[in-house]
Amino acid sequence: MQEPASSSYYEFRDRFMDAGNERLLDIDFANETANQGGLDDSQDTDHRSRLQGVPIEFIKSLCLERAFPPNHEDAGFNLALQALDYLQDLEYTRCDALQEAANNLGITKYNWREVLAGNPSALAWVNNARQWNGGLEICYAELYVGLRIWIMVHELRATPFIRENVLAVLNTLFPPNLQQLPSRIPPKVSHLYRATFYQYVVLVETSGILVFDRYVDKLEMPGNKYTWTKVRACVTDYIKLAGEMIKIAREIYGVEYFEARHSTLNDSHNTSSECPGGQNST
Repeated sequence: MQEPASSSYYEFRDRFMDAGNERLLDIDFANETANQGGLDDSQDTDHRSRLQGVPIEFIKSLCLERAFPPNHEDAGFNLALQALDYLQDLEYTRCDALQEAANNLGITKYNWREVLAGNPSALAWVNNARQWNGGLEICYAELYVGLRIWIMVHELRATPFIRENVLAVLNTLFPPNLQQLPSRIPPKVSHLYRATFYQYVVLVETSGILVFDRYVDKLEMPGNKYTWTKVRACVTDYIKLAGEMIKIAREIYGVEYFEARHSTLNDSHNTSSECPGGQNST
């Protein structure tokens, strides 16, 4: 994970970060699942009631056509927070579908090899799904950070510059009191980005936008992993592959599923084509 420019986890002027400060925000938006492991990790149940199962085509349209289109200048940042929420819902739905498949197969992360030892097709699919899941976790972590960076870029460049508005968005995207994050994002990364953007809030307010433009110029350099083009490509891949995983996982009603499709799933080529996430798309 590429880390931001700040050399400190905390910006000393950021009073929201003070221990015991009553103004610390308890932001539900940051309450991402810490155990996004599907077949690899036990699932928390506290967020399951939040699942809405929004149609994948709606999420694709909102994110890729309206909120985050190919051209950064055309982005609908007024829809950005809503788009982030739907992407979060998609990740919850994906993890829930994987866990349901695991339950239907009667497996856990500890016993899947033993339980499925007599069914090569099921064993191969679970092994591929574990790799696929890992790739999607990485992809989700990258878009989680990348989209937040670009939303903050938009807020800091907005005219007129209103400090309170920018800080409200910062508190939403990189909250001072982290609860849970996607499993592939260390808490220090969120704190570092918060510190970096808080510094720019102060600098833009006191010195103008030119000092921040240099940051954006570096962000748009081809070698940066968080260019708009790369972040949007990650969102595109994630939506596509997460949707495919959900569809397949929901079809698995037990080991009988693999027995019924033995002639197809026993072929390694067909198995890998059903699990494109096994080929690292990120």
